Amino acid sequence: MSTARGGSDRLRWGRGAARRRRVRCAALNRVAGSAGCRALAAVFARRRRATRSVIGKRAERRAERYLRRRGLHLLARNYATRFGEIDLVMRDGVTVAFVEVRFRGPGAWNDGVESVNFAKMQRIARAARRFLAANPRYAEDAARFDVVAVSKTRLGTKCEWVPDAFDAPLE
Repeated sequence: MSTARGGSDRLRWGRGAARRRRVRCAALNRVAGSAGCRALAAVFARRRRATRSVIGKRAERRAERYLRRRGLHLLARNYATRFGEIDLVMRDGVTVAFVEVRFRGPGAWNDGVESVNFAKMQRIARAARRFLAANPRYAEDAARFDVVAVSKTRLGTKCEWVPDAFDAPLE
């Protein structure tokens, strides 16, 4: 079978991943119909999600190391409830810090601190209330909400820590 450019169905020109996917998808369509193409798209979507989650985990580890060097102690990592998830729960003296880690690549329009919107703040606050209810030994301590923005630069990664980034009621 020939393509619109007159070449064979094999990839002879261009190196783009999208073009390779189209060629593979066309081959699968001939064999398995459109269901095969959807199966291939699902495989690529899983790979993209896995890569994004790996990048997120690395950013959280980087932020954790950054905060440990500044004297905070880890209480919990990825504390998840049905209300939301808290990336890091750390102790700073007598204060419990609920930390949201945001990663931004080199071409991002805004930094990670600006990307925490009102809905995300509410989810973090609900999860923090749940954490304090489940761990009564920390319930009487002061609490705050921090944001650590991890960004990729030409020289490596950079962490920006904003302690007490937003206020939310914990009662």
